[in-house]
Amino acid sequence: MKILAIFIAKIILFVTRITHLGGGTTLPGLVATKIDKNVIKKISERLKYGVVIITGTNGKTTTAKILTEILTEEGFSVLTNPSGSNLARGIASSLVGAATLSGSVEADIAVFEVDEATMSEVTTQLRPKIVLVTNLFRDQLDRYGELDKTAAIIGKSLTGFSEMTTILNADDPLVSSLSDYVEGRIIYYGLEDTEISTDSTAAMDSKDCMFCGHELEYESRYLGHLGRWKCPNCRRIRTKPHIWVSEISLEPLKSSYSLKLRREELKIEMPLPGLYNIYNALAAATIATLIGVGAPAISHALRSCEAAFGRMELIEVSGKKIMMLLVKNPTGANQALAAIFSDNKAKKIGFYLNDNFADGTDISWIWDVDFEYFDLAKTKFVASGNRAEDIALRLKYAQVDKNYLHSEKDIMIATEKLAELLDEGEIGYLLPTYTAMVEVRSHFVSKDDQLCDMGKVTKHGI
Repeated sequence: MKILAIFIAKIILFVTRITHLGGGTTLPGLVATKIDKNVIKKISERLKYGVVIITGTNGKTTTAKILTEILTEEGFSVLTNPSGSNLARGIASSLVGAATLSGSVEADIAVFEVDEATMSEVTTQLRPKIVLVTNLFRDQLDRYGELDKTAAIIGKSLTGFSEMTTILNADDPLVSSLSDYVEGRIIYYGLEDTEISTDSTAAMDSKDCMFCGHELEYESRYLGHLGRWKCPNCRRIRTKPHIWVSEISLEPLKSSYSLKLRREELKIEMPLPGLYNIYNALAAATIATLIGVGAPAISHALRSCEAAFGRMELIEVSGKKIMMLLVKNPTGANQALAAIFSDNKAKKIGFYLNDNFADGTDISWIWDVDFEYFDLAKTKFVASGNRAEDIALRLKYAQVDKNYLHSEKDIMIATEKLAELLDEGEIGYLLPTYTAMVEVRSHFVSKDDQLCDMGKVTKHGI
């Protein structure tokens, strides 16, 4: 059954690619698992160094990409799902696409980002060596429900794996609470920087202790509900991280920090802005350290890493450069805005809001985006997407001058308009939801680059 499943999946993959009827990121895997329900297990168990899973609300794709670049720098060949197809069918597609008919894979290790809701199914099949949980925020409430439900789904998926190492974000009290489910080793990562803090209360999704329900206290908050927390009632307290970042400096197009590994401390200047990208880099470095990657490879990869598609990705429109920052929930949007306005200068920004299934049909989250926290005076916005009127209304309530606000439902026309607003040499910023991002990329990113995003095994980068 395994050989038949792989053979049929490869035919489907070939047809979808040559006909451009899809990227082959889900259908081959869906068919393969129908033919052989254990095809994921049968292929993944052939990997020399096993499987790494990255899950959580924000940062999965970028963390997986940075980790892949670090491992590649060290000389590993890596199987991954870079297109972001992170359900079981997408992982199956990556596996069958890279496998021979006998089920062997020319890769040392697999790095998969996995959707929170499918963790139980995927961990049972993949039996990963390492699982990392990035963070937990409200996201697509129509799909996931409230955070305690998502936390329970992930927690149960961690149970029963005594030989698995679980890596948790110490700064997120929800993620930290997952330690009660874990039977194997736990490693914590986080920030140790007393200068970084926020007083914004927007998107603070978890104010109460997961163990006793009492309101948490914070020595400092980094973003949302992430920070140096403690419960004054049950005395639960943030665990000091094993690997951490300090001395953080943020700019609109880059960031710098000190990365403390087990035995070394690295000074990193990274061509990715935003505190959340520092979290992503820290998460990737933590996994790499556990795998045994040396400090030189980690340092070099972090200094030269590039954004995953749609995440801080630069595109060119009518000769102008626009940076795309995928947004899908209030915390992600707030952090994107924080990166954009880290120099406190006016910008030209497109905000494209769709409510398709892949975006989440509940768009009420835009009212929790803390636009009011930022100085938007003289910043020009282009609102677009099938819910353009909704984001335009939200921006009006944020006191954006009507003369600085353009609304255009057609995403391609809106993108050209954003480019027109830019002065020579100025960079524009685009905050799209997922399907809006895909639509923009389909028009303004070359076909070769799009195919590269769906690569399978890499030894010298994706």
